[in-house]
Amino acid sequence: MKKCQFCAEEIQDEAIKCKHCGEWLKKDVQASALQLRKANDIESTESQAKNIISKASDEEIRGKEARLFSETINNKDELLFIKLLRTKPKLETMTNKKNIICLLAIPLLIIFFDVMFSLNLYSLKNKSTQSELQLMIYSLYVSLGIMIAVYMYNKNNFLIIIILSIVILIILRIIMVSIMKPNQVSNAIINTIYEIIPVFGAAIIIGLLIRYTEPIFKFAEITNITVGFEDPYTKKKYDMGTCSNCGIITKIAKERFINFLGKSEKFFCDNCGSFIRGNPLKNIFMGLCEIIVSFILTIGWASTSHKSGTQSSPYSILLIFFLFMIYDGIKRLILSLIGLYNSGLKYDQK
Repeated sequence: MKKCQFCAEEIQDEAIKCKHCGEWLKKDVQASALQLRKANDIESTESQAKNIISKASDEEIRGKEARLFSETINNKDELLFIKLLRTKPKLETMTNKKNIICLLAIPLLIIFFDVMFSLNLYSLKNKSTQSELQLMIYSLYVSLGIMIAVYMYNKNNFLIIIILSIVILIILRIIMVSIMKPNQVSNAIINTIYEIIPVFGAAIIIGLLIRYTEPIFKFAEITNITVGFEDPYTKKKYDMGTCSNCGIITKIAKERFINFLGKSEKFFCDNCGSFIRGNPLKNIFMGLCEIIVSFILTIGWASTSHKSGTQSSPYSILLIFFLFMIYDGIKRLILSLIGLYNSGLKYDQK
């Protein structure tokens, strides 16, 4: 028997760890235990980091949580945490529910828009040349691709989602045509490929452009959105939100003079003047899409109305709606260009 050098309790001569205080008695074992303890601490830090990262939904929240968390850990662990942040895509999988919804939604959305565009442009077939009709169709396809890019560019599995969406779209088209017109399957595949090139080509190019240029711009986003406020004098409703740049509440949208046209968005903070609609480059592309799609839909709808000789209220209301979409697109485009210019100036000054 011998005494433990740490707690002075009696232990066996061959003991390598004290049964009373739990300390390791041999130097080599002590070193191994210290390494194991450090490894466990790092693993715990990594586990906490992954937990925070998995809950974060956007860059701003993730950045804030990263700074708060990094203040409570030492330098080595902070470096590990930053490394984990930069490799977040590896922590996510394609089994994420949002990713699965996107995989199914994109092909279905393309099919829906394809049918809608075909019906809308049907009356223009006899009034437009083949080249003019092709230009309108491909402009709509490119616009659809840009819309996909705008809402998907910040997904970590962006390219994988796009590729799988192409495969699902082709499969859905084959199934649909096989049921309705079995002898037209080969033509359907060819037409789908012609559609895939402008839609997904634009989605990939614009998505990567927005994604990799976003860090150079200075802009704000809206948080804590509250809707349903009412002006006591005009009786018009408006929405409020918090500017992520200055942290002060600002008006973000107000009701138009015609209620069914929805609310008019505000693009700059009332307090600090920051562009509050996110990446201005993204909004520029959104404005272009609104203008192109609304303009073509207006032409198609007006042609349909004229051909049928119908001047009813629903037709007129839809035409007014499309015209306001053009106005909104021009407004978004101009104000986003101003926001982009201001973003560049602020970035240069810093």
